[in-house]
Amino acid sequence: MISAEFLLPSLLAATASYLIGSVSFSIIFTRIFAKKDVRQVGSGNAGMTNVLRAAGKFPAGLTFACDFIKCVAAICFSLFIFNVFTGVGSSDVLNNIFVNSNVEVIFIKFLSGLFCMIGHIYPLYFGFRGGKGVVTMSALVFMISWQAYIICMSIFLIAVIISRIVSLSALISVSSLPFATFGVTWAAGGKTEFLIANTLFALVMAAIIYITHIPNLKRLAAGTEPKFGSKNAAESKKNE
Repeated sequence: MISAEFLLPSLLAATASYLIGSVSFSIIFTRIFAKKDVRQVGSGNAGMTNVLRAAGKFPAGLTFACDFIKCVAAICFSLFIFNVFTGVGSSDVLNNIFVNSNVEVIFIKFLSGLFCMIGHIYPLYFGFRGGKGVVTMSALVFMISWQAYIICMSIFLIAVIISRIVSLSALISVSSLPFATFGVTWAAGGKTEFLIANTLFALVMAAIIYITHIPNLKRLAAGTEPKFGSKNAAESKKNE
């Protein structure tokens, strides 16, 4: 339960993170480089894969980098807010990023990252029509456990190479997240509260990604989900 002293900074951090997350770089960069609305082409998803399809490799790379960085920025700003209001965490930015010194720090990272993801999926500035949150979630994973991030990213890359289906690879990777998080925390000798908190947050993140990928799940079940790099018209309409 959130204590009274945590209430105000929690509200400030959540609001700031949502507003930062609402900056949809996929929409911005596709408009700049291709003079299009990424939501009107390809899959209609405001995400990196559709930017690649609509505008090319460079805008897609920028989208990935900026979507990742915006979550990191939101979390760093939230940690600063909490440090000012409650003294939780460290005033050392690098220590805040790479060291989970207590459950409160993990909570702050998750709170901020979660609302940044919500902003990405339902952006205030773009009619609440955004992306699916995979890259933003990966940044949150990195901020909570960079070891789990490396494991899940490796699984994602292997899955893409084998299946060539981005959405399936993302779902396989996110499915491994709770296990990777549990294993990394346990191997590091984390206390019970860290083990429970980290694994629970990982389960919530995985659930959100599965929810945003419901259309992809239906196409995967029907065998109609296209493969990455395909050029035909049917594949240009539907993908992650």
